[in-house]
Amino acid sequence: MLKLKCKASTFKELKQLDYNAYKMYKNVEDDSYEFLYKNVDYLVFGILMSNQGLFVLVSELADTYLVLRPLALFDIIDYNMPDIWESSSGIAFENSNFKVYWFYTFKEFGDDEFFYEKLIEGDEKLEKLLSKLKKEYY
Repeated sequence: MLKLKCKASTFKELKQLDYNAYKMYKNVEDDSYEFLYKNVDYLVFGILMSNQGLFVLVSELADTYLVLRPLALFDIIDYNMPDIWESSSGIAFENSNFKVYWFYTFKEFGDDEFFYEKLIEGDEKLEKLLSKLKKEYY
């Protein structure tokens, strides 16, 4: 299934590797990414497109959590996407601005606009779902 290898864990590293990709994310403020390690493979659980760029929802195989990171920090090593992913979209209100996004992921995630927040907070139901999806599709 869709798999990536981390080529840069910060935008400073990305700027040195690929300046054009770096410029695409100039509006992203965070340059320190926890749980992102160079030369490590990551499984993709979703793709998010917003006015800030293209992002991927990734996890290491052994992890029980997901992180949302800019796609430009990765190289694609397996292009096969799960055939059961579905498209969804939404509007988020952040820093007094509306942000429109498009999300392509497993139906269970796309149907719940707060699934990511719930997963970060340790929602048992979502943790079990993530574990099931890893076993089933990866």
